[in-house]
Amino acid sequence: LRGADSVHPFLQTLPGIHIVAFQGTEQSTSEDIQAVFEKAKRFARRNIHTNAIEILPLVLLDEIGLAEVSSHNPLKVLHSLLEPNGSLPDVAVIGISNWALDSAKMSRAIHISRPEPSEDDLKLTTEKILQSLCGSGTNSHQVDRVGSR
Repeated sequence: LRGADSVHPFLQTLPGIHIVAFQGTEQSTSEDIQAVFEKAKRFARRNIHTNAIEILPLVLLDEIGLAEVSSHNPLKVLHSLLEPNGSLPDVAVIGISNWALDSAKMSRAIHISRPEPSEDDLKLTTEKILQSLCGSGTNSHQVDRVGSR
């Protein structure tokens, strides 16, 4: 998603994405999250060229589930940031978590959940990673040896 710099012609017709990342922790505060959204909004204001939007800011809330368990309750600001004055947010938002958030927050988003990987999935993933690091000669027997340690 590099906009005009993309290799594929179709992707060149779409705006690029500028990621403004936030790493959620148990020490996260509402002010931390608001600052990330403000940074993304400032980027959007600086990068409006005529009527065409060439680069869209995207707020990436990584490990948002950790922020949810913070004693500072930082996610309370998300309601107003995701639905400012009852309209669409000013920036795109993606939140990543290892567990579901409370339903009030989940109702403002699309929730995609993946099941736990099976042992076969984990072996295949390990095999592919080893092949990428050690060459294509790596096989499942070597993966089994790694797993038995």
